[in-house]
Amino acid sequence: MVRELSQGIVAAKKVFGDAFPFDYEIFPYRNDESLIIYHESKVDLMEAIRPHRSAQALHPMPFLEDEPLALKLSTAREQVYNSAYNGFVLGYPDRFVMSYCEGLVGDRLTIEQKREQYRLAKRDYEDEMGSFYEIKVGLSPGCNKEQLDFIAQYTF
Repeated sequence: MVRELSQGIVAAKKVFGDAFPFDYEIFPYRNDESLIIYHESKVDLMEAIRPHRSAQALHPMPFLEDEPLALKLSTAREQVYNSAYNGFVLGYPDRFVMSYCEGLVGDRLTIEQKREQYRLAKRDYEDEMGSFYEIKVGLSPGCNKEQLDFIAQYTF
């Protein structure tokens, strides 16, 4: 269903152009790509995702398995930091972001080291973005009925 919905949104953008309030970007990372769909009023959030303009949906970034042994610890920290920062960008509650970060990278980092990356990411997010965004239905204008019907044809 996600694939079909994504295809419908991409097609709607091509058909309706600027009248459609959503846009998309493709972020590459090595051999992978992620389709990032965002509301046109939230470009700053799309640009804030870390690492900047790199694939996100497949795996916390960067890929830990590909790093030499000497870099694994710093890469693990970066994964936790990026995941926390992106959680704040996406509007997830603190407790969810913290819980998610605590489950990352296995035992390469202690819980306290993971919580430290969480705190650093939260501080940096507040410094850079100013405030936390509230993400919920109704805060930004959505699609009209014609656009929704067009997208819906891709999901059946």
